[in-house]
Amino acid sequence: MAERAAALLLLAAVLVNPAVAQPPVVSIIIDDLGDRIADRAVLELPPAVALSILPHTPHGASLARAGAERGHEVLLHLPMEAGGHVHRGRGMLTSELDREAFMTRLFEGLATVPGALGVNNHMGSRLTRQPEQMRWVMASLKAYGGLFYVDSRTTHETVAYQVAGEYGLPRAERDRFLDNVVARDAIRAELLGLVEEARARGSALAIGHPHPQTLAVLAEMLPALDALGVRLVPVTELIARRADAGRVRVSALPATADGAE
Repeated sequence: MAERAAALLLLAAVLVNPAVAQPPVVSIIIDDLGDRIADRAVLELPPAVALSILPHTPHGASLARAGAERGHEVLLHLPMEAGGHVHRGRGMLTSELDREAFMTRLFEGLATVPGALGVNNHMGSRLTRQPEQMRWVMASLKAYGGLFYVDSRTTHETVAYQVAGEYGLPRAERDRFLDNVVARDAIRAELLGLVEEARARGSALAIGHPHPQTLAVLAEMLPALDALGVRLVPVTELIARRADAGRVRVSALPATADGAE
């Protein structure tokens, strides 16, 4: 709640003095967290890096609490139905569920990630194309206290970002995946691409995963972002910046294959 209030205060300050020049900003979410004790390595990253935790995982609740104590924003990494293959993960939302079962499963997932301020989808290349189910998601997040939603954009046909806007939820969408190729040089290149995108548009958001290679590159390069002319900010600050800009972002990003979701 305190983090959400701080983001709203930031937005109010910008609106009062819109002439203040603002440097470009980037935000980073590390998701797929909670299954392994080794995931606690993310706690060594700067607090502005957000942690997105899978529901019903053995280490998820403790990682969420530890992350919040260190200043990280915490999200629920919500499993959603993918296309092309059958997959039934823990707490996964699927198109075969009726509205009551769907929302119950979502609320049960949120309960396993204490202090979550927002949600982003895990997989979801099938479900995020379904307007009805996305309305169930956004209605649930609004009822839960107005959590923010980040569309991971695992398909170019997603309607999740649009529907979040219909419900008045704070929202953003992923601009880049850092580690579709799990190699340090490739991850460095994606991070530099994120910087260039932020310079061009004012802000850019990336999603990465707790691979040792990803964490090593972030530890190496995040301290240099200021020298590159951008600031690393929490996701709520990036959302506030985009809301102030009044941007309706039409992404031309390619769809991501389900195997890389």
